[in-house]
Amino acid sequence: SKLIGVNSLKSYLKILYLKSLIRYSDMVMCISSDINNVVGKISKVKCSLVFHPIDDCKHPLNSFPQSPRLLFIGSLDKRKNVEELLEALHEVNNYDWQLDIVGDGPSKCSLIEISENTGISNRIHWHGYQALPFDIRKKYSALVLTSISEGFPMVVMQSLMRGIPVICPRRLSIYEDAIIDGFNGYGYGDEVDTLPNVILEVFRKADTLDSNEIRETTEKTFGNSSYKKRFNEA
Repeated sequence: SKLIGVNSLKSYLKILYLKSLIRYSDMVMCISSDINNVVGKISKVKCSLVFHPIDDCKHPLNSFPQSPRLLFIGSLDKRKNVEELLEALHEVNNYDWQLDIVGDGPSKCSLIEISENTGISNRIHWHGYQALPFDIRKKYSALVLTSISEGFPMVVMQSLMRGIPVICPRRLSIYEDAIIDGFNGYGYGDEVDTLPNVILEVFRKADTLDSNEIRETTEKTFGNSSYKKRFNEA
């Protein structure tokens, strides 16, 4: 008999669960293009991409720092894949960068060990869980997302609404849904645009990005009025 890998089995069970949820639905409203595509493949039920409503309050606007400073917000676990970020920063160690890590989780000890073994621990600031993670500092070069999988991560929206650009893998649907390369962030994931190369690109071009334009574009596309329009047209 053919064995099914753990990840494949999990995906298979998720699809079965999803099918059971939407079996008797007249319509499914999806918060990301990835979910929209999956629903379209497994069911004939009408599905509509509405995205997730976001808080469009006027938060303090990001100012780009003189020296590169990156931000990670999230659980410190295998799915968030923070090891990739630390290894990438080790490769660009000739830049005077700093990293704020906001979050906690089972991988924290191993991540601290990686930072110490690669000689970058003095540049990383561990803040643990914070109810208001964006209040720690008001100046960032970019928020970095390295997750293996995501739905519609609100931390990306919260970052963009503050004018902070986002670095994320192109494999995530949030890249397709929300990121415009060179305008509000950068995607990585091939032999040329590796994470270290993209981080260097952000360091070099940070002063060419406009925090206010990033926020205005995000609000126009994902704000409450846009969400209500998509919802009503669904």
